[in-house]
Amino acid sequence: MRVLHLVHQYPPHSIGGTELYTQSLTGALTAQGHQITVCYRASTEGAGFQSRTDAGVRVVEMRAGRLTPVRRFLAGFGDGATRRAFAQLLDEVRPELVHIQHLMGLPLSMVRCVQERGIPFLITFHDYWWVCANAQLITNYSGEPCEGPRAFLNCARCALARAGQSAAAPLPLDRLWPAVPAVALLMAWRRRQLRSVLGQAQRLIAPSQFVWDWYASHGVPVDRLHLLPHGLAWPLNLVRKRERATALRLAYIGGLSWQKGVHVLLDALDGVPHETRQPLPDGTTDFERILPGPDRMYPDTDSAPIPVPAPVTSATFPSSLIPGLLLLSKRAPNAEC
Repeated sequence: MRVLHLVHQYPPHSIGGTELYTQSLTGALTAQGHQITVCYRASTEGAGFQSRTDAGVRVVEMRAGRLTPVRRFLAGFGDGATRRAFAQLLDEVRPELVHIQHLMGLPLSMVRCVQERGIPFLITFHDYWWVCANAQLITNYSGEPCEGPRAFLNCARCALARAGQSAAAPLPLDRLWPAVPAVALLMAWRRRQLRSVLGQAQRLIAPSQFVWDWYASHGVPVDRLHLLPHGLAWPLNLVRKRERATALRLAYIGGLSWQKGVHVLLDALDGVPHETRQPLPDGTTDFERILPGPDRMYPDTDSAPIPVPAPVTSATFPSSLIPGLLLLSKRAPNAEC
């Protein structure tokens, strides 16, 4: 089957969850005998598109100039050069299915190119971009979680805050307030256009129940919304091993951008109390929440041990599959990991 995957970014230009998932999925489909093409928009000078082969997958890099944060946002409303390059690619590849992984920085008119040719398409929700132009549901003006559009006025405020931060000479938000009504109308128009695209997709894929529930609560047609968790390419020749240690180890795998919340993880780790752990003959461990003497967490109560049904394993992943790795360690007496 000829399948074209459309994504906003792709390795090696960008390494992230959506990009790595697309790379892994297309590699697996190719191994099953399908003809796979990946198309993405590179932030580089030039025009048209260039092709390369990556592990049997045809990767097409579209070019239409460099993308600034503002231009990436505005590209969704129209980018003639990118649309023409994509239309040419569709006529060349003639895919039987288009899988949209992400459209950030890409014109919505690309979807119309797919529809005009009668090609079915499906969409996977990797974040909140189909409702939130910021994609993360975190405001640019306060850094706080957002519940979604409120008459799109908060969306306009968020977009203007991002524009002010991205300007050559950063502008305070209070100088941009007069533009809020116009930007709110633009955000409302964006939402209507995206809702139309979602309504015409043959399938909508949510990789978790949380994502399914969130999009369902924001008006996505549930008759087309399917729960399908992401797969995992397990490393080959993985060796399971256990070793005694005197530290509680925590590993974070992912990007280190602030909205990932690594600082929250660090704060939580600082709050982990020193607890006793006692190894059992069967290789598992009982966790006791009570320390002897004055170090007891709960002087007036006893807490039952918490059984661990299986040993904790460690794995070594290829560095190319991990966008960032943060290892943290906190001392804990008699610990075994």
